[in-house]
Amino acid sequence: MVGFIPLVDIRDLFVRRGISSPAEPAAKKNPLTTFPSSEELESYPAPASFAVQGDVCDQFQSPLFGKIPPEIRNEIFGLALTEYVPEGNEWMGRLSETKFRGYGNVLSRRYVDRPGYRGLKTVDTDLLRTCKRVYDETKLLPLQGLEVCFYISQKQRAPTPYTMSKYTSVHSYVHPRANWFKPEHWARIHHYHIFGQMCHLRQGLDSLFRNRLDVCLPTTMILTLRYTDWWNSETNAPIFPIGQEAFLPLRDIKLPSSVQRMTVEFETIELKLKELDAVINEMFSRRDYWVWKRRDGRRLVVNGQGVEGDGVETWRWIGPTKFGFRSQEFPHHGDGDTMSYVVKVVTWEVVDDE
Repeated sequence: MVGFIPLVDIRDLFVRRGISSPAEPAAKKNPLTTFPSSEELESYPAPASFAVQGDVCDQFQSPLFGKIPPEIRNEIFGLALTEYVPEGNEWMGRLSETKFRGYGNVLSRRYVDRPGYRGLKTVDTDLLRTCKRVYDETKLLPLQGLEVCFYISQKQRAPTPYTMSKYTSVHSYVHPRANWFKPEHWARIHHYHIFGQMCHLRQGLDSLFRNRLDVCLPTTMILTLRYTDWWNSETNAPIFPIGQEAFLPLRDIKLPSSVQRMTVEFETIELKLKELDAVINEMFSRRDYWVWKRRDGRRLVVNGQGVEGDGVETWRWIGPTKFGFRSQEFPHHGDGDTMSYVVKVVTWEVVDDE
């Protein structure tokens, strides 16, 4: 039974596996490849209006509702509605005769292919079609568990299918389905991930949630500074000593007042590990200087003591040595096709100023 669910609802913001059933026509346009018209955007109901019509069976004959506690059931539902990369959506998809089978091109795919971000993500919403009881309990989970990613960078450093949103500043690219979100959708998304090129962060990050996106209420944000996004990484320029103007201009950036935690992933290559350690030490030795500020005036300061396991986490991965047009080579990257990357993770949290 699917007749109780609106024909155009939250499920159409994501791509489902398989083919739509005859009883439920597919969305007019694919949110991953098209932009909505004003009329189409207005036709999407607000999340609060996704009401189930008619009586809802308690489904107690099913172990899912009759035996499993709600807390565990919610965990199951959350896992089932977690974003993932479907087969064929990888950035490094195989070549066909005319284009990549997956998404990405020779310019962007080497910048964006990394652990946790191997392709264009989606949420499988087939679960919402099973029955009224399931639909009523899960209809908002795809939004509440969603992590919206923005790339504040040159276009070639963002995933090919990502688009420059009409709601954001120049050089801000977002998953194409975000163009279909209404204010009521944005208000229910609380996790954001920013991949930021340093030369665009001052304007891009500060203006990201202004104008039409001032309805956003993010509570946690992650900022990833990829090795290739540091100033003059192509020429092996030193990353330490650092300063506000030539590094990350925190004083010019105001985060939304809803943010409780900001996590920054500082990435570089093994060759520059000592320089990166000096950057991290600077953050902790000058806590009152390297602070994030919210628009309501409250501050976020670095959390922990600045040592591994207490304020700093480190992880590594193996990535490419060549980037940009025609896979340009760089002397300080060595002769191989891969090299080791190191990522230092630091977290800022809100403090109560006296």
